Amino acid sequence: MTEHVLPARVSVQLGVFVSHALEPVGGRLVAWRIRRPLAAAVVLLTLVGSFGWATYALSDDALDIVRRVPEAQRLQRPPHRRRPV
Repeated sequence: MTEHVLPARVSVQLGVFVSHALEPVGGRLVAWRIRRPLAAAVVLLTLVGSFGWATYALSDDALDIVRRVPEAQRLQRPPHRRRPV
């Protein structure tokens, strides 16, 4: 039972955390006389757009790191030695 509740609980906690973290930005937009639903949309689109831009900007670096993993593994392994028979 507990293993089914944990993902939902984490999702709710994350949602509450993000909601509280973004409230000052939304509140500022409302203070500038922007309606709350439009302010929420602006905040969410900005957040999603920022993550999208960051993902795109870092994708080449991430691919380079992934391509270097086999070489790094090879360098970390000790050389294979044959056992005497």
